[in-house]
Amino acid sequence: MAEETKRDWGDERPKQEGGWLIREILRLYTYPFVLIAWLVVPWLMLLVRRPEASRLAFRDKVMRYMRGSVMIWKVFVDPFRESNEEARETAVGAEGNSVDRKVFIVLITSALCITCLEYFGMSNRYTHVTWTLNFLGFEDAAAGFNTWMMDQLNRLTYWAVACVTCYFVIPSFVIVVVLREKLTDYGLGIAGALKDTWIYVLFFGTVLPALIFVSFDPHFQATYPFYDPPPGESLWPRFWMWELLYLAQFFALEFFFRGFMVHGTRQRLGYYAVAVMMVPYCMIHFGKPMPETLGAIIAGIVLGSLSLKARSIWLGVAIHGSVALTMDFASLAQTGRFLAENQVVP
Repeated sequence: MAEETKRDWGDERPKQEGGWLIREILRLYTYPFVLIAWLVVPWLMLLVRRPEASRLAFRDKVMRYMRGSVMIWKVFVDPFRESNEEARETAVGAEGNSVDRKVFIVLITSALCITCLEYFGMSNRYTHVTWTLNFLGFEDAAAGFNTWMMDQLNRLTYWAVACVTCYFVIPSFVIVVVLREKLTDYGLGIAGALKDTWIYVLFFGTVLPALIFVSFDPHFQATYPFYDPPPGESLWPRFWMWELLYLAQFFALEFFFRGFMVHGTRQRLGYYAVAVMMVPYCMIHFGKPMPETLGAIIAGIVLGSLSLKARSIWLGVAIHGSVALTMDFASLAQTGRFLAENQVVP
């Protein structure tokens, strides 16, 4: 695979000079169409019986176009080569075909964490906790928990705390106690965290117009924010408390998928650690609109690649949190809640 990437991409990368950032912005909007053409055009050529040379020529044009992007090199090519080289060196240093204990521990822990979150951490399944408390003989605690969960903010708090527990606390325990490694080796390090920040800014700037556009949709306004302040209730403190919990949940999610799963398996799997992580990341979006679930595939690969390159999840946390907060604030602005907040009399 390394030889194939060398043949397709070579070593001559585009230079960051003379308006390169403007070109990258324009290119970013063309990539969906390039991807569709790359998937569809060769099949159409095959159906109309165009010669193999024509299909190869088309593929070569697409590759030349992609090779001209600074972002493609930084997001995909460099992390692919560096992580696969690390995996190759790890394999050479391993004893024969020995089982990689660390990979098994990381992947089994990941499966158990996702399962626990699905069956005990989701706010619409809190009755599993109630049943467990009753089964253990804690009827009063079960009744009190049921009453507490009647409040919307409490239900969301329960979900956010469950996410932090399953996505951060349990994996951190496994890293420190079981694997005896440092959390900084799993994306929490500060060194290099701000490297290539322009890529994250570029992605957010690309998504921002779409977020503003969809904020006019009544279905969007009915969905976001998750905590919907009742009419007449001030945004402070309950709404802002929820936003802090929301951000904590995104930090934990990024640590779990782009930190624990990616950096826990990269030494053995190389770049394919990103693909392994992307599958469950996509699946946790099941039940949401299909475009969002499909978008999770792309987001998972891009954020995983950047985590591999920078050895850090922090800017991934920033972009994920920024998008989420923008969605909430845009929805509140469209429904007039921010304006109404300014008119509340203390």
